[in-house]
Amino acid sequence: MMYNVGSLGLPKLPQADRSCDQVTLKENAPHSELEKAKDTAKEQGGIIRHEYTLIKGFTVEFPADKVHAFQSNEHVHVEADEQVKTQ
Repeated sequence: MMYNVGSLGLPKLPQADRSCDQVTLKENAPHSELEKAKDTAKEQGGIIRHEYTLIKGFTVEFPADKVHAFQSNEHVHVEADEQVKTQ
């Protein structure tokens, strides 16, 4: 099921100025690094859209020029949040 972000009452950024990314902790990273990553995302103007329960991670919507905020963090992996389809 997919939801329209606007219908959830969450703020929307203009499409061209945003990047939606998945941030996950690497296998051996301590759980405390998850909270640090979420704090970094918020400090850089990100909006956390979803927090995962089975894995240590979250989806964040960033201003497009702020995605680099995690480049120096050795504990996280960042990738574009893309739609996956099955046949």
